[in-house]
Formats: sequence, structure tokens, C-alpha cells
Amino acid sequence: MNESSCVFEIIDRTIKSSENRLSVKELCKTAGVSRSGCYAWVLDR
Repeated sequence: MNESSCVFEIIDRTIKSSENRLSVKELCKTAGVSRSGCYAWVLDR
């Protein structure tokens, strides 16, 4: 598992959390990764 995959996993878990108030856009910007990369990771799992 590479570093981006770890970040995308954390973003995915955060988005699924009922307490989350942040968007995918905000989480990706904070983590320094692209939204397209995040969505591609979700689709490839």
C-alpha cells in the first residue's frame, strides 16, 4: 500500500463517518491529494 492509498483510505473512512462535516474536496485539499485520484481509488477497490 503506497502513501496515497493510505490517505485515500483515511478520506474514505472520514466521509463515511456520521460526525464528518467536511467534503471530499476539503479533505483532499488538506491532504494534498487530487479528488480525481481519490475517486479513482474508490472505484478500483
